[in-house]
Amino acid sequence: LTSGGTQGVTDDGDYNLGVNNLFDQVSASGRTWHAYQQGYPVDASGHGGGFVFDCRALPNPGREVRFSGMTGRDPEVIGWLEPQAEVGRFLAVIRELLEPTLATYQQRHFTHLSVAFGCTGGQHRSVYCAEALAGWLRGRPGISVEVHHREAGRWPAAAGSPSIGR
Repeated sequence: LTSGGTQGVTDDGDYNLGVNNLFDQVSASGRTWHAYQQGYPVDASGHGGGFVFDCRALPNPGREVRFSGMTGRDPEVIGWLEPQAEVGRFLAVIRELLEPTLATYQQRHFTHLSVAFGCTGGQHRSVYCAEALAGWLRGRPGISVEVHHREAGRWPAAAGSPSIGR
């Protein structure tokens, strides 16, 4: 339900209720909403499984013009995101969530685990979080990391920079 109530519906049918729903309200406010516009990330290993994290609740450097030609790999964006308490807490929770999975994967000799991050444009927050997590993972014994930024082809031409933790 996206209208904030049941509108009298009591079963699992598919109904066009003709009411102003959440998506209409967001659009009318002049804002946009996104839900992995290019689809959910694919686990190229063929093993399936993994984690997908939504970074849209984090502070957004993409709202500042000075960062428009940059990504979450640029020192200026990193310097803006790192001191944000919400970003640190978000990554800490993710690391805590991954700990038991990593241990189990290593014990069972699994070779692939997909961890994906998404945000509005796939340029700042998700890139930063992916690179920061990759840096943390690279410091763990027996783990190799491959980072792929799916939206890199959509970044502005100026956005091309070194990565964190490499």
